[in-house]
Amino acid sequence: MVTPYLPFPPVSGGQTRSYHLIKRLAKRHSITLYCYYRKESEREYVQYLKPYVTEVHMIKRRAVLHPLHFLLSFFTSMPFLLVSTYYSPTLKKLIACELATNKYDLIHCETFYVSPNVPETHLPIILVEQTVEYHVYEHFVRKLPSVLRFFLRFELLKLLNWEKRTWQRANRIVTVSAEDASAVTALDPRQRNKLDVVPNGTAVEDFHIKRSTFNANRPVICYVGNFKWLQNKEALWYLLQKIYPILLRDIPNAKFVVAGKHIPKSAIQSYNKVDFFESVPQIQEIYNKADILIAPLFGPGGTRLKILESMASGVLVATTRVGAMGLNLVDMKDVLLFENPKELRKKLNNVLAHRTIMQDIVRAAFKKVSSEFDWNAIVRKLEKNYEIALNS
Repeated sequence: MVTPYLPFPPVSGGQTRSYHLIKRLAKRHSITLYCYYRKESEREYVQYLKPYVTEVHMIKRRAVLHPLHFLLSFFTSMPFLLVSTYYSPTLKKLIACELATNKYDLIHCETFYVSPNVPETHLPIILVEQTVEYHVYEHFVRKLPSVLRFFLRFELLKLLNWEKRTWQRANRIVTVSAEDASAVTALDPRQRNKLDVVPNGTAVEDFHIKRSTFNANRPVICYVGNFKWLQNKEALWYLLQKIYPILLRDIPNAKFVVAGKHIPKSAIQSYNKVDFFESVPQIQEIYNKADILIAPLFGPGGTRLKILESMASGVLVATTRVGAMGLNLVDMKDVLLFENPKELRKKLNNVLAHRTIMQDIVRAAFKKVSSEFDWNAIVRKLEKNYEIALNS
């Protein structure tokens, strides 16, 4: 298995997904893990993976603005977004040596970014697309000034070309939502028969804790995420600039909490009434104190673990239709769906004024996440893709 991060601690969506998959796959499979790391301090977390993997090989990521990245991007067909993140000739050589030395049945790549590091091989390759990267960056480039859009358009086309190359090479392509599977097919119809949807999940037993009495006049409203991820950063600023002032007028005693990794310093400096928590060891601590998660997500792709975790924690979820993508959630039954602050304000005020409505939504959400998004069932679905690849 090749991942773009060490899958511990499970503090980001990708790390959480990989950790829970590995933990459960280890019951029936022998796993050798190759992954990237940023800081030497991350090595201490390897001990938490040793019960589940045969070996862990860690490769240190170069700085994004390393001169080599500009050279590779300029003189090769690789986009800067690929070479500046997870492409490594060193890693490719290490994996080639490993495959030549030991016997394996298949290769599992988490994200398209790491798959170019897999050398030529006869082994089946399972590619998990946690999101369609071309759509993610196209969403943000579309909002830039026309001059920047002109220059970045070529980079986007290079990104799409490489994403298609990795799809064509893979024996099976796994997406985390039906919407992402449709996006892959629309961009490259050749992949139609390779695709399957294996959604994200959550370990419900890790999150659901009996909650204290809810006070509608003093709700704790939160947002969590890794803010190096463009969609989370966009959502954070939308929340702070467009939603926070309106809700604060309606609910002056509300408490706002933002937790996660790489929180922008400018946000911390500008919003001193918001409680910011950087790199919380156990994100359950945030959910256990929160009443409402507001996730104004507009960037496409993937499914959001923060939404599943909130549902499992008895936290009311308010998000956009893009944020709820792939989860089959029903507005005002499992979740509050909104597309603008005005719509959110109306629905949230209604729910806060009627405790039974909020309780019904929270209960329905917990029932749904418990029955449809359990990691054990998700791993069984992933294993079926392993079997198809091995028998094809």
